[in-house]
Amino acid sequence: MRDFDPIAGLLERLATDADGDAVVSADATLSVSELWDSAARFAQLLRDDGIGPGVAVGVAVPALLQPVFAVALWIVGAIGAVAPQASGNELAPVLDRLVTSAPREGFGPTRQTIVDAAWLGRAGALPDAALVPVTRDRNEIVRLVFSSGTTGAPKAIPFTVDEIGERVSRGREFWMHPRPFLAILGLGTVSGSATFFSDLDEGSPHLVAGTADENVRLLDATGAEAVHASPVQLSELLTAARRAHQTLPHLKFIQSAGSPLPDELAGRLGDYFSAQVEIIYGSTEVGGITIRRGPAIVPGDVGEIQPFATVEVLDDAWQVRDDGGEGLIRIRRPHQAHRAFRGTVDDETVFRDGWFIPGDVGRIVDGRLILRGRRDDLINAAGIKVDPERIEQRALRYPGVTDAVAVGIEDARGVSAVALAVVAEQSVELAGLRETLQADLGDAAPRVLERIEEVPRTENGKIRRAEVAAGLRARLARGWEL
Repeated sequence: MRDFDPIAGLLERLATDADGDAVVSADATLSVSELWDSAARFAQLLRDDGIGPGVAVGVAVPALLQPVFAVALWIVGAIGAVAPQASGNELAPVLDRLVTSAPREGFGPTRQTIVDAAWLGRAGALPDAALVPVTRDRNEIVRLVFSSGTTGAPKAIPFTVDEIGERVSRGREFWMHPRPFLAILGLGTVSGSATFFSDLDEGSPHLVAGTADENVRLLDATGAEAVHASPVQLSELLTAARRAHQTLPHLKFIQSAGSPLPDELAGRLGDYFSAQVEIIYGSTEVGGITIRRGPAIVPGDVGEIQPFATVEVLDDAWQVRDDGGEGLIRIRRPHQAHRAFRGTVDDETVFRDGWFIPGDVGRIVDGRLILRGRRDDLINAAGIKVDPERIEQRALRYPGVTDAVAVGIEDARGVSAVALAVVAEQSVELAGLRETLQADLGDAAPRVLERIEEVPRTENGKIRRAEVAAGLRARLARGWEL
């Protein structure tokens, strides 16, 4: 792998194509010179504010400004990150500083920079300066990406220059499509970061996602052939495209990542856009390690394991299974993460002997990974092990149901049961949905069925199951029994 240096790529383009598009959203464009000039001015203010090498900085600003701050923080030698939607008190132990459009509790005045009209005006008034970027060591941490899994608790995964470069290189091999393509999973995710830094390195325009309506306009205006997004984002894109009577004829590839893509949604996406749907499985810690092109060979099929990744299945004694049976999976790949930034309580659980253990249960069939679900998510309902994704997939095929989440809850006697919360059109009768699920799922059918307004999710699209379960318990109130 050649040395990876996205800032050098940006500077090379500055000398040869200064007026070319560098960052493009539905409503604005930054040229190469505008991106560099803005980033250099931001960098001067950040440096004057004490931000420099080794300082971990979270950024919570509008999407169009995030690429500018990513370049600015690289210039001053800081560790950059997109701050997740979490409380400041949760982020304060991980981040040294916060650059934000609005003050966030948990960071005092000396630990946060407020990017308001006055701050932007100060940046614009600065004289031009020949700012020389700080030299970054290949093994220096330059970027953090927050992973929250299903708990919602932010966990920062560190990336060095070489680790970002490896993710970019591997991404170009198996999931990145011809440019420009839109990564709706933005700079706060591994794939979004890899897309941005690859764009800088290659000299390609970087497309910045917005609302679903804006994304339809952006895809149409740029003629982008591919989109990379979470299932929820893809569902919103489909709804917006239908509303605009826009089929996006240039769109050839639709990639889903971050959380499982329901089969029913995959079918609707492929049919409406006449595009190939691709499913990527991986994690922040190891990146994408499988890809599925086409329909699943069996339920839970997430595609072919890529040559650079090693995946093994463990039995209950933590021994490797070679009989094709099901068990806890572990993953190893070059330049993967081996720890969380500044440590978390579960580091020893998920990082073991050079392997990453995501908590998923599955098996390997002919080089393909077949997932049953997350070990912690499997519901033990009165002795019956139930995969929540199986229930959710079936519920989503019911007309009028737009989102669903299955969890385990207990009644006042401690009896466990499967509960299902659905987002559905008002015309949907829950009694009819209950009968359908009972007929199809038998003992695995939910005993509790409730309607909710929205399924809470992380930035990567993963369901916050604990939050849903707590909400259902509160609805049922004390003393309820099956």
